[in-house]
Amino acid sequence: MPDLVSVVIPTYNRSRLVCGALDSVLRQTYPAVEVIVVDDGSTDDTAERLAAYGERIRVLRQPNAGVCAARNNGIGVAGGAFIAFLDSDDEWLPWKLSAQIAAFHQYPALQLTYTDAMVIDREGQFLFERCLRRYYGSYAYMPERELFDTFGELDLPVNLGKDAPAHVPMKISDFSSKIFLGNFFHLSTVMIRSSLIQFCGKFDESMGNAGEDYELFSRFAQAGLVGLLDVPAARCSIGGTDHLSGQSTVTALGNLKTMHCIEQRLQGRIGLPAALIRAHRHHALFWAGSALFDDDRPREARPYLWQALADGYLKPRGVVYWMLSFLPLSFIRRLRSWYHGVKQLRTRLTA
Repeated sequence: MPDLVSVVIPTYNRSRLVCGALDSVLRQTYPAVEVIVVDDGSTDDTAERLAAYGERIRVLRQPNAGVCAARNNGIGVAGGAFIAFLDSDDEWLPWKLSAQIAAFHQYPALQLTYTDAMVIDREGQFLFERCLRRYYGSYAYMPERELFDTFGELDLPVNLGKDAPAHVPMKISDFSSKIFLGNFFHLSTVMIRSSLIQFCGKFDESMGNAGEDYELFSRFAQAGLVGLLDVPAARCSIGGTDHLSGQSTVTALGNLKTMHCIEQRLQGRIGLPAALIRAHRHHALFWAGSALFDDDRPREARPYLWQALADGYLKPRGVVYWMLSFLPLSFIRRLRSWYHGVKQLRTRLTA
């Protein structure tokens, strides 16, 4: 029998979208799939829509507790040798799981595989062919030949369907230190060996709903090799009002917390050039400070901005934000309003 893959899909008040995600899983060419949907206290017609799938899926229901708790609940009942994650507003291409299982078999040392993803809006309109290098700034720190250690090509199984790619580049690396530079993995494309959960644990629910995936991947990266199937194998949706990407402050602070945990885990021995570590650290500090400042929390922003400047962040924006953080909040708001007004006027004049 082929290895069972447990697919964990958390959802909350996305009844229409979760059906698209589910249908994409049920269309997979890989035959051994266990589908676990965790309804995180939805108040729309999610329950009725999920009931229509009958025994093809397993539905867990919980009081609204957030996406981390929902994923952990699903992981807790997963019976597969592998676990794949899918957000309820994303979809997979039919050959995705087959290709990833093939990668695990061709490269037995891999503990985690992931792919690139196309980007669409909530109406399903195509925006970008790939998301990883566009949305994950961590890729900008190192060239491909340094980021990955091994380059090859995946031996694809037969009968993947007419839309399957003819060639899948495989790129393999030890991310145990490189993960300090930020998240490299889009969650809805990730598949792991279930044994990783025993070794590394589940999602840290104290992280909230932003940056929780980076924190978990920072632990997974310590457990062994990671493989990228460098083709888009999913459709990633952006632009919904229920997305958390706008919570920049939560994400930025979570990013700093995760970086600190990585440093502690590696006992300060991060296998990266000192200049690269310093550049990323002061960038992360500025991100946290500027996010707090933009969130009308200038006093809380000031220490992060000062640390960024003291650590070598010499861009004028850092100095300006730090100086403005000493001003009264009412004045900052008026200044911000004036600044946005000038930008809008300039846009209209140049249009």
